Amino acid sequence: MAQDSDAIIEEHRSPDGVLCLRVVRHRGGDVSIGFRGSDRHTHGDIEASLSGPPQDEAVRRSVDRILDDRAAIVIERVGGRVTGIWPTEDPAAELRHRPAGAEVECRWWSGKPAAGD
Repeated sequence: MAQDSDAIIEEHRSPDGVLCLRVVRHRGGDVSIGFRGSDRHTHGDIEASLSGPPQDEAVRRSVDRILDDRAAIVIERVGGRVTGIWPTEDPAAELRHRPAGAEVECRWWSGKPAAGD
């Protein structure tokens, strides 16, 4: 997610050390939120358009939802290798709709399994 000219403005490690959540400011001011080891991410302007507040506030809300165990986290693996990490509002649906050959774990930031596991 981060490139040489990008700046990590926040980095959080889960209590069990499995996840690393990053907020990155890219060239031109774009902000993204994502997990280290995964290409899946969202952008601050998208979060703002979905929830209504200005970008900085929308980013703060999104990060806090993850850190406060209010958004479950999906970890997708294929052949034991992580292929994606992203937050979800519906862990059971993520488990039902996983790609063929993929293992899907739904958990909270705190490390507890999320409903549907």
